[in-house]
Amino acid sequence: MERLRSETKPGAGRLRDYEDITRRIDALAGPGVTVADFGSVDGLPMRYVTVAATTSDRPSVLLTGGVHGDEPAGIEAALRFLEDRIAGYAQSFAFVVVPCVNPTGYVRETRDNGAGADINRAFDGDETPESIGLKALLHERKFACAVDFHEDWETQGFYMYEGGRDTGGVGARIIERVAQIGPIDADSDPDDPPITPGVYPVSSSWGTVGLAPYLLAYHAPHVIISETPSAAWDIERRVAAHLAALEVTLATHAHSRQTGNRPR
Repeated sequence: MERLRSETKPGAGRLRDYEDITRRIDALAGPGVTVADFGSVDGLPMRYVTVAATTSDRPSVLLTGGVHGDEPAGIEAALRFLEDRIAGYAQSFAFVVVPCVNPTGYVRETRDNGAGADINRAFDGDETPESIGLKALLHERKFACAVDFHEDWETQGFYMYEGGRDTGGVGARIIERVAQIGPIDADSDPDDPPITPGVYPVSSSWGTVGLAPYLLAYHAPHVIISETPSAAWDIERRVAAHLAALEVTLATHAHSRQTGNRPR
């Protein structure tokens, strides 16, 4: 997990308004859309949204953002998808969306939670209330795919991770689409070579310590981690890249369901 940074970006620690996030989540509740909490931390609710498919027995998709509190574009992308775009996918999928996994980190604008723990290193134990609550929420749920929005303040372009037992090749389509929004990161670690330019594997060597490999092991045959460059791009471009990655993933899965073929 070398490229999943362990450092908090400079200038972090400013207090942000989490109530704005909860207001936007609460406003989503309505027919077919349920808003609930999977726990709380330091008095802040950890909210999630369940969106029922318009047709029964459709596959479910998990969408998460804000695992790291200093990565706001993923939170914003998840909220905008729920607010503006999800209706176009309700015939094909049901959704579980956790826009902000790490409320205390978001409030403090820090990568870690309020206790100084990196939630994305806590899924193989019972180390954080966020990972404990999320694992309880996901207990026995199965998803066709899971998409986790992240950011990287040290890179100049977009990159991503893809992992799957039964599926592959969506990453190349995502890179092609996101390249229309901004540059793809060209940095390559010889110890962590890309599958294809800009696409890295979710490695079995990670175990289940991170959210994406945990999901791959227990809940979804296909996982995507979308990484946007938080220092190099403004938030609108980062949000657009996350949404593009999600929409390509959903379009590929919808097509594979219609044709009976695995996504390629």
